[in-house]
Amino acid sequence: MTSFRILTALLAASLSLAAAQTPIRVLRFENNLGLIDRGAEGGIQVGDVFEVNRQSGELMYWVGRVEVTKVNPRLATVKVLVKADHTTIQKGDVLEPRTGEYDPMLEKLKGARDRTPPRGEGAKALTGERPAPVWPPLRFSLIGGLNQSLKSSSASYGLSFNLEVVDANEQPVQTIDMTAAFARSAALEGLFLLPLSPRWGLNLNYAWSPLRLKGPIAQQLLNLGLQGSAAMIKVGAGLDFQVHPRWTLGVGLGWFLPQIKITGASRTATLTDRRWGAAAHLTQQLPLGERIWLQSRLQYHAFLDEGPAIQYLTFQIGPSFAMGRR
Repeated sequence: MTSFRILTALLAASLSLAAAQTPIRVLRFENNLGLIDRGAEGGIQVGDVFEVNRQSGELMYWVGRVEVTKVNPRLATVKVLVKADHTTIQKGDVLEPRTGEYDPMLEKLKGARDRTPPRGEGAKALTGERPAPVWPPLRFSLIGGLNQSLKSSSASYGLSFNLEVVDANEQPVQTIDMTAAFARSAALEGLFLLPLSPRWGLNLNYAWSPLRLKGPIAQQLLNLGLQGSAAMIKVGAGLDFQVHPRWTLGVGLGWFLPQIKITGASRTATLTDRRWGAAAHLTQQLPLGERIWLQSRLQYHAFLDEGPAIQYLTFQIGPSFAMGRR
């Protein structure tokens, strides 16, 4: 009986040693909270602080520091205390207990001011320091969706005119009202977001919308041997403000450049205009990876020199990429 107890104790000690030698890894991480694969049975306690490292080939580099906030028997919940610029803690990262009293990374985040590293048994660990704010990366987004005018007067998208069709003798044949000629249309946009601070950014955008003629208008043109095509181009700039890690509000100004082309058998007529206006948008960013997001955007547009008589909404979705080095 005594031998059995000794063997059981040795086996438990072996298992504890193996668990201690096994790296602690991140199982899931989102919104500065994560789950690790070690709990109370592995000696984890609330308040434990760990350095988070990432393996890249033969190199191991620092990505952040976390603190244990909740412990279960086999799992534990952690929160971010500080992390490296332009990176996120992710599944598979390795946790190591914080053992040193001197913290060079914290010194760097505090501005690398001159100081003598604390030494001796009486030295205190640097805790409770506020981490430096993390600046977002430069981003490029390419999104697509639909335009929808908000009122009947907006259906012209600024191309409000009557098209008078004449015969070979320059005699009027038919007049077509183009005031409400366009239906719901596609909307494509490319934009750069340049960070100005951790929460503010400069938004530079270029949008192109191929406007689709309504069926009755297109049929009238075809009956007269004509074809019509139109487009709306917008070039703008504005400010974005991050209200939440995944949500951004923005406003901006820009030029709206509507254009329509009527093509016949012997001639082509092109009508262009230039209007200035404003836009406001709400954007959601869903992370798909460390440097890529899925962006969804609802945007309101108004031509300011029309009263504003031209107003329309755009809903778009597409990928957003971080650019440059971290």
